[in-house]
Amino acid sequence: MLFRSILSLSFIALVIFMPAHLSAAINVTKNMRDLDKICSKSPADCLPEINQKLKSTPVQSRVWYDLMQYKFEALFALQHIKALHEASKPWINTKDLPIPFQTSLFIYYAKSLEEDKTLNVETIKQQRKKFMRKAQKLLGLMNEVYPNPTLLMQFGNLQMIVGEYEQAYKFLQSLVIKYRRYPDLAYNLDLYANLGHLADRLGYKEQAIQHWLTSLYWAKQLGNDQQTATVFYNLARSQTTNKNYINAKFNAEKAIEYATLARDYVKQAQAQLLTVQLLLNLKQKAAAKEMLNSIKVEILSSEMLKEFTRLKNQV
Repeated sequence: MLFRSILSLSFIALVIFMPAHLSAAINVTKNMRDLDKICSKSPADCLPEINQKLKSTPVQSRVWYDLMQYKFEALFALQHIKALHEASKPWINTKDLPIPFQTSLFIYYAKSLEEDKTLNVETIKQQRKKFMRKAQKLLGLMNEVYPNPTLLMQFGNLQMIVGEYEQAYKFLQSLVIKYRRYPDLAYNLDLYANLGHLADRLGYKEQAIQHWLTSLYWAKQLGNDQQTATVFYNLARSQTTNKNYINAKFNAEKAIEYATLARDYVKQAQAQLLTVQLLLNLKQKAAAKEMLNSIKVEILSSEMLKEFTRLKNQV
């Protein structure tokens, strides 16, 4: 969730613009920071605000690039992957884009490739790696100009996405030590979330749970209900893998609570499906059936619908 704050063209304008343009740059940045307050708290509130502002913003202006980065992030956070693909694809072959915007574009386009129905599974993997590698190069260039722990953390995130799990885990652990006093809430939330994902994939069960608990602390400090729901959900999944079903059920239910507050109905449904499985594991079949019947089937993706059907056959 950090691309908007570190890759903001309006922010960079304050660093590189000539003094004659400084006042205008400050005004633009203030407006974007006001918007950032909304988007950092709620992707569901952010998205309509962004869409409204885009209507009156010149295409490919500096502000437009910033707004589109917010849009990409909000769509991804809310798992509107089809809309993300539709928003990013038209620009993927455009030349001479600003590096910060192009970095976000490559990352979110790669993350939405599953919605390109003309590609098979293997081609999607190849294309995803191709665009993630491009994004890594651009992040390296920006880090040379403006060194920042957030850029380094995103570099580790891209290592994870292309499957370099062990390298990414060691690299991000080094950031924990090197920048242990770095106060940015969103940075710390994402840093430990990435470590949680990596520990899960590497089979470090206890470490994964600790990373998710630390990420949860920062999510609550940030006050973003959607991100808090996501961390509760991933914590519950880690605890499920560790066969800690009672705690996993508690945290899955907290994920439902926060996802409902955030109006993230996809995450709400994911957490409900996980809760159904946990209730079955705990031999609470009647409660599992009640939870399953409360799920809004119409919003389920094809993968979630498969899980819904599987669970329905068990209750």
